[in-house]
Amino acid sequence: MLKKLAAFGATLVVMAGLAVGMASPASAVSYTCFGYTGNFASPTAYPTYQYVNWPTGPDNCFGISPGRHIWSTSSGHPWSQIPGGGLADGLSGYLESVGSGFYGKTVQVWIAASGNYYCQTWWSDTGWESFWTLCNSGIAPN
Repeated sequence: MLKKLAAFGATLVVMAGLAVGMASPASAVSYTCFGYTGNFASPTAYPTYQYVNWPTGPDNCFGISPGRHIWSTSSGHPWSQIPGGGLADGLSGYLESVGSGFYGKTVQVWIAASGNYYCQTWWSDTGWESFWTLCNSGIAPN
């Protein structure tokens, strides 16, 4: 009986954690970048919208919507969702890679429920990679 009670208590703790993770999205904050306005989640541990001044190529703004989708804009390009179906809770870092005749711009996002960080890179010669990669040690926080 004691084992069943302990297992039930553990199940309640896990379910309580899921309830916190599944809570309704944060309220929206309006943010305008390059003349395009988007609605983004209220920041918690990391910013949910940010302007990035890249050393190479055009600058970008990134945002996390209240529904946790990841968005990007640049001059002349309205807000659009970054491909790959990623969901995040914050914008945690940025990195630029320069090669011979091309460059890459990597955005790192944070997932609150797991504490993990994921990255995706936009390449000047091919565009977004279209997939998110676990990068817990890839980029220093901004």
